[in-house]
Amino acid sequence: MILRDDDVLAKFRAAWRCEWCLKPTPSGCDPAHVFSRAAGRVDAAFNLWAACRSCHQNAHTGQICREAILAMVAKREGITVAEIRSRVNAVRRYDRKAAIARGLHEAEMLKEALSTRKDMGCQAELLAIIEAGDR
Repeated sequence: MILRDDDVLAKFRAAWRCEWCLKPTPSGCDPAHVFSRAAGRVDAAFNLWAACRSCHQNAHTGQICREAILAMVAKREGITVAEIRSRVNAVRRYDRKAAIARGLHEAEMLKEALSTRKDMGCQAELLAIIEAGDR
């Protein structure tokens, strides 16, 4: 799930100093995610850090390790690294459940639509596919 919060992102973009190297960034910082978008991005302070372009790139290439970034963010937020992981994992679990629920809801809607349309030549095949997916 992608929880986008433009206000939180704006706060990190407005930072005038990189949290990692502490160098000034006159043009603002990148809001860098500790856990990437593909890993269930959450735009929340516990999953973001203000990065200059160089440090952001270094984090992506592994020159700055995630564990060190996690420790820095945990200290800033006054929570533990385990708590950050727990919060991100909670969003991932919610995302999987929500995706399943959305899929089941969409399948039910499609079943209903197909049952009212007798003129579709592939109706039986589509219903069989949907019903197989419900199991």
